[in-house]
Order: sequence, then C-alpha cells, then structure tokens
Amino acid sequence: VVPVVAVLALTAAACGGDDEGDEGDGGTQQPTDVTIIHGTTDSVVSFDPAGSYDLGSWQIAYQVYNGLLEVPPGAGQPEFVLAESCQFDDPQTYTCSLRQGVTFHDGSEFTSEDVVASFERNILLDDPNGACSLLGSLADCGKWKGNEIDAPDDYTVTFNLRAPDATWPYILTVPTTYIVPSDAYPADALQPKT
Repeated sequence: VVPVVAVLALTAAACGGDDEGDEGDGGTQQPTDVTIIHGTTDSVVSFDPAGSYDLGSWQIAYQVYNGLLEVPPGAGQPEFVLAESCQFDDPQTYTCSLRQGVTFHDGSEFTSEDVVASFERNILLDDPNGACSLLGSLADCGKWKGNEIDAPDDYTVTFNLRAPDATWPYILTVPTTYIVPSDAYPADALQPKT
C-alpha cells in the first residue's frame, strides 16, 4: 500500500499547476530565447548544392539554402518558398513565378538568372558526389543545350522537361535544386570549401 500511495502522490505532484499567475497557460509558455543544436556524425562532402548527395551535406544545405519549393515537416505536398506559384502548363512544361524582393546572404537580388545558372551549373558540373541524376527530366548530366529553362523575365522560369514527369515539383524540393547566386558561384567549378 505504501509504494502505491507514494506513486500516486508523485503523480499528483507532477500534474500540479503553476502558481505563478501565468493567466491559465498551464505552465506551457514557451521560452523566447532558445538555442537549437543540430548535430550529426555524418561527414560533409560539399557545401555546394551541385556537389552533394549525402545526408551530412544535405543537413547543412537545409539550413543555409532555399529552393523554389519545399515539403514542410509533417506535410505531404510541396509548398512555395522562393516561388510564389508554380503550375504545369502541360505535362512537359512547368512554370514558376518567383518571389520578388528576395536577397541572398551576400545581398544580391534573387532573379530568374540565378535559377537558370544554378540548374545549368549542376548539370554541366556533373560532380561525382552530386545529384545531377535527379535532374534527368531536364537534361542529361554533363550536357546543357540552353533550351531547358526559359526565363522570359526576372521573375518567371519555365522548365521544359524532356518527358512528362509528375514528380518534378517534388524534385524541386531537394537540396541539389537549391538556388545559389549566379555572380558568386563559379559556373565551371564547385564553390571552394573555404
């Protein structure tokens, strides 16, 4: 009987409220100054989206870069990030209107030129540690003709797919498709690790 009474007393104490006058928040008020530490034991192959296809690198990319779309935690459908809207014009043509007023970490303006350059360099670099293969609906790795993406203005891009691909919006959510500033990342090499 004594152990049961002790457990019940501890349980009741743990369920007790906070008498600090929190106006009924039940002690669930979240702290406003929080540090989140994200750790991994995986090695990081590259900080450049065109040169990584590994968990360690992608964990960093998720924190540093943005893509046109993302699938938020707990969701199942892509949502807009750098794109304001996207739609299939037909089964092989996918057009995105880009958000305006977005700047990169270096202060340069985000435009359709950056989107085209990011995809072009990823495909042309065809880095052995990269994920160019995920972009096969757009072009063969190592080969860029120049008609894969149309950019009729600074805030519109149209992906001209080689075949219908209903997964294309999901492909645009992975780090290999993250957009980098075209004037800061070399077209013919990965961004130096330094």
